[in-house]
Amino acid sequence: MADLSIIEKDRIGKGMNLSNIFSSLSGKVEVNEGTDRVNQSLSVIFETSNGEVAMLPIVGSGVAEMLFEPADGILKDKLELYIRSAIELNEPRINVQDIVIDVVDNDVYVTINYVLTGTNMKGVFDYNVTTQNRGDNY
Repeated sequence: MADLSIIEKDRIGKGMNLSNIFSSLSGKVEVNEGTDRVNQSLSVIFETSNGEVAMLPIVGSGVAEMLFEPADGILKDKLELYIRSAIELNEPRINVQDIVIDVVDNDVYVTINYVLTGTNMKGVFDYNVTTQNRGDNY
């Protein structure tokens, strides 16, 4: 049986870690791979508005458009729809198992449980959105 880390590296690849570009110890460019790589990709997708990337209109999730929506059940359904669609279009390396969305006051917590395509390796991605009040509450 092959080592899962080798399978993970071959399927997912590795690339520059965008959160900590340079290692504080060696000064070299840090890389990430496997589920860390996928989580970084999901973070970029969710933080990008639809149409924000020139020449690539499908990149993005529409999550930013939800900032001024009331934090209720409708918001949860819309977010799940936008998130599933964005993942299907932009992240073929994973199969989404479950999306859990919790709304607490103006904070929306998103947890995505997924499996790397072609493996049985599971990953989890957590994302937090804080909605804003419009100021039209009387």
